[in-house]
Amino acid sequence: MTLEVMARCSAAAMAALAVMMAVGTDTVGQDTETVKPDERSKVSQYGIRWTFSEPRRVGRFVNGDWWVVGPATVVSVTPKPGPAPEDEVTEIKRNQFGDAAHQDDRRMRNGSMIVIKSSGRQGYDSRVKSYDPGLSVQFPRPLKPGQSLISSVSHTSLPNNNFSHKIMW
Repeated sequence: MTLEVMARCSAAAMAALAVMMAVGTDTVGQDTETVKPDERSKVSQYGIRWTFSEPRRVGRFVNGDWWVVGPATVVSVTPKPGPAPEDEVTEIKRNQFGDAAHQDDRRMRNGSMIVIKSSGRQGYDSRVKSYDPGLSVQFPRPLKPGQSLISSVSHTSLPNNNFSHKIMW
């Protein structure tokens, strides 16, 4: 699911924060080290910082993504989601078929989403034609165990030649 959204949203880079329930004990097996999650009021990854309403137990998955024991409230995300800066210039280019994947729409940059079901819509960046403002998360946002908050850092200029550019063109 995340890969589908990321492939369709070349205007932004993304990172995820997963909310978990506290289950089990703080040890893993008899012959292993004790697992000691930190308590933090904020966590950062890939230039994105999530700030909680109060210190929460957090840790990292093996791939480096953060998890937090929930429920938890995210009060802010940096960079701040919202409209494009006044000085931003969006150059819309068309491919050899005459299509443009982007549009000059200033409503949202650096958006966040809670992905509930797979779809071709996204709430990260309004320059992408699949943008749906109803999917953009507003802060503060309470999160329940089992939810993942995916946040983005929008590229400051377009077009952005992402990994598929080398493969396709």
